[in-house]
Amino acid sequence: MRTIIASLATALVVALLIGGFGTDPRWGAWIGATAIGAFALGWVLRPFDPIGQMPLTVLRMLPYPVFWKDRRSVYLGCNSSFAELAGLPDPDQIIGRTDFEMPWSEEEARGYRADDAEVMRHGRPKLHIIETQLNAAGERTWLDTSKVPLRDPNGQIFGILGIFNDLTALKSAEADLVVARDEAESASRAKSRFLAGMSHELRTPLNVIIGYAELMLEEAENGLAPTDDLDKVLGQAHHLLQLVNDLLDLARVESGAVAVDMRPSDVMPIAEEVVRSCQPLAIARNNALTLSGEGPAVAMVDPDRLRQVLLNLVANACKFTRDGRITVEVRLASDEVRLQVRDDGPGLSEVEQRHIFAPFTQAEGVHIEHGGSGLGLAISRELTVRMGGGLTVESAKGEGSCFTVSLSHPRSVSEVA
Repeated sequence: MRTIIASLATALVVALLIGGFGTDPRWGAWIGATAIGAFALGWVLRPFDPIGQMPLTVLRMLPYPVFWKDRRSVYLGCNSSFAELAGLPDPDQIIGRTDFEMPWSEEEARGYRADDAEVMRHGRPKLHIIETQLNAAGERTWLDTSKVPLRDPNGQIFGILGIFNDLTALKSAEADLVVARDEAESASRAKSRFLAGMSHELRTPLNVIIGYAELMLEEAENGLAPTDDLDKVLGQAHHLLQLVNDLLDLARVESGAVAVDMRPSDVMPIAEEVVRSCQPLAIARNNALTLSGEGPAVAMVDPDRLRQVLLNLVANACKFTRDGRITVEVRLASDEVRLQVRDDGPGLSEVEQRHIFAPFTQAEGVHIEHGGSGLGLAISRELTVRMGGGLTVESAKGEGSCFTVSLSHPRSVSEVA
């Protein structure tokens, strides 16, 4: 009889090895509980010996950590997998130790001993205990632990047998899924806000165009020259065109359809042109817009795309700053050219800086006060990356912002475009 039970224990433990925790959780629970239960029963039906060679040999072959303790929750033994997690070179070194002498935290040790006491007090297995463990490598892991009571030949409980599976990878994957879900929901909310704002942005200039067009017809009938009205229509039409262009640019950039014509170019004339074109916008907000730096500052760029990026950054600085200073600096380093647009406007919080380059995203309250689509910075960063450079921001709330465009500087240039 003892041989049959020992064989059954061996077969079931091997079944645990083949089909255990990593597959269907219901089979894992059944196989796990049956295997350790059979092991305990096989232990009981042989002549009492604290460590039986047949079950012990099988347990030491298991890739799952296994351990057993006495009624005081003092370790009687473990297999090699458990000893490795505990930082013990030999499984026998665990004999006589308690959980408080192991690498895990004191709180974890108390929790393990409380489960041991519950299993021995009620005489029933406790399965699928989800808990943490700080191992000898200093790593905190997640465990799925099951424990059963051990009984002597008289049926008296003298300890517990436990086995667990490492759930750390699963928990990490679950956490990644939560992060991915939150990011997807955030992107969805941003797009919803964009569509809500954009519907207003598109309708407003269209209503103005229609309204002034009707007024122009009435004035034309009365022989009045509608010059001022035509200016307003033209301004709203340009605003509407810019919104549409931003949407098309973003779509092209994200799809990889934007081509860049890279060539060695002096960026100083481009910066001068942008500063000149943005002076009216700066003056309208009572800002002083200046350019500093000395040329030539040669970088590998697409001049048209760089002009687009720099124009967006300077226009933003002029739009968000009032009664302040805006400086465009061109700096030449050993291996790159840097263009910095610095302002003393409202600045950005750390949270706003993390998301400011995402499509459809604007700083808090920006859309209400200044309008816009929230696409300019996303497009600018994508274009800068396509030119082999980078676009970063340094800012603090209430202290202004500094946007830096970093571009590759050719070591040897024979011709400057």
